[in-house]
Amino acid sequence: MEDFNLITLYESTDPCLTEFRKSIFRDDLSIDTSLLSATYSYNWWTINYNEDAYKYSDKKWIDVRFDAIECAVENNKIVSMSGAKVYEDTNGNRFLRVNMFYYILKAYRGKYNGIVYVDQGFFDRHIIFAKSNRCKGMFFTIYPHSSKLRAMVANHTTRKISHVASKLKYWNDIQHMGNYRLNDVPQEFFYYRLSSIKFEPRLLIT
Repeated sequence: MEDFNLITLYESTDPCLTEFRKSIFRDDLSIDTSLLSATYSYNWWTINYNEDAYKYSDKKWIDVRFDAIECAVENNKIVSMSGAKVYEDTNGNRFLRVNMFYYILKAYRGKYNGIVYVDQGFFDRHIIFAKSNRCKGMFFTIYPHSSKLRAMVANHTTRKISHVASKLKYWNDIQHMGNYRLNDVPQEFFYYRLSSIKFEPRLLIT
């Protein structure tokens, strides 16, 4: 792996993460950072701006209640992140949802593309957190409502990301589980097994 500086944060209100979200608004989305604290609805954000603006606004960000956030840091500044949250199913099994709100600042994408799956990257760090919290496996979801997100689903189902393919780790061990509803939204589920316990998306408690 390239010499990346990765850290784990446990508080979503950490000032470094607030600065990261401000960078998304100001530098990537050209939105006044004063709107970060706006409490508008999802529809308002997507009509006036886009879904990223909604996701990284204070209201949505805090509502998620991450258990851990993996971050790439450069010059004391967070430039990429991947959130994680522990879920339980109706049988009492714990599973870690990963790759939540995954984002790389535009100015750093050339360097950090593939940071999730490179050796010692975000996915490796999610595994460490999952095992330390007695999780039976890890999953992530993609809601493919745009061409970008449909391409992301295709990347994971075909195992092809041309510019980072030679560096990818765990790529062939991730199982596409199909489409299930999570928080009333139909999403594509992907699963990485850490035990023999069966993962049933329908049994997750949300």
